[in-house]
This record gives sequence, structure tokens and C-alpha cells, in this order.
Amino acid sequence: MKADENEFFRQATLRICGHLQIEVALLECLKYLETVIPADSIFLSVWEPDISSLRVIARTNTFEGEKTDILIQLTKKAKTSIEKLYTGFKISTWPDAVIINDPRADPITKDLTRQLKEEDSSLLHMPLETVGRPLCSILVKVEGKKKYSENHARMLSLLKEPLSIAMSNALEHREILKLKELLVDDNRF
Repeated sequence: MKADENEFFRQATLRICGHLQIEVALLECLKYLETVIPADSIFLSVWEPDISSLRVIARTNTFEGEKTDILIQLTKKAKTSIEKLYTGFKISTWPDAVIINDPRADPITKDLTRQLKEEDSSLLHMPLETVGRPLCSILVKVEGKKKYSENHARMLSLLKEPLSIAMSNALEHREILKLKELLVDDNRF
């Protein structure tokens, strides 16, 4: 690892792990990330196999981060594709960042970018390792086609562990909030 990679990892990790709110962590990470690789948005998503959909739980652009609850309905082709990925990830290692310089070429990103109105973009997609949890991933986006290189993917891949930790924490926090709401509802009756 070169010195600049070490500094990149250190600075990005400080931003990712320096905030409890995932939307703030993503915003701070993006502000630093865009100084190193092309990036104007980040999306965190979870595959929900019981409803065969992706759920975007947080997103940020260079101005603001927000928790979201955006359900992305997938076409049959995209569902088949993601189910194959999900099954493959259960039995092998999780891949590093993948370059998608044209989202229309992949059925999953085609559905995702169409529903998010981000079709004219390039993406870096990286599944996150969240033990005992559903398939989660981060999507880094920049406006325009063919913007990413292998070096950009390699740099993002350096952040796989801190991003996986942040995603696990965000999912755990989300679950706690749901349980809290159920408890409040139960106490009313």
C-alpha cells in the first residue's frame, strides 16, 4: 500500500466512523471522496429477498445526507440477477468495488438508476459484508458515462471494512427504532 492510499484510508475512515448518523457519515465521506475520485452521490441499499426489492436506506449528495426508505421495484430480469449474486455471495467471498460505466448494461443498476432518475451516470458498486444480515451495498455515483477506472475501484475497495461496519451499525440502529415504535404502540393498548 502506498503512502497516499494509507492517508486516503485514514481520512475516509475517520469520516465514515466519526458519526453515529449514517447520513452524516456518508456526507462527510463524500466530501472527502470527491477530492480523490469522481463522485457526486452515495447510496446505501439493502436487498430484501422476501419482497424481491432493493431498499435505499441512506443517500447523500455533496450538499446534504438523508436517511431514506426508498423501495426500488425490480424487473424479473433484475430480480433473477440479484438472486444469483446473493446466492453466490453466501458461498464465496464478497467482491470488491465493481465499475459500472453504463448502468443500462446491468439489469439491476438499470432499474435502480431509472427509478432514482440517475440514468446518465457512472457507478462504483461494492457489496458490503454484514454478517447475518441481508445483502447490502454502497453505490458511488458521478454524472456522465465512462467516468471510472480500475484505480477508482481499487481506492473505493480500500474502504470496504469501515463501510461494512457503518452499514451494520445503521441496520442495527434501524432495527432498534422499529422495535421502539412497536413497544410504544404496544404500550398504548
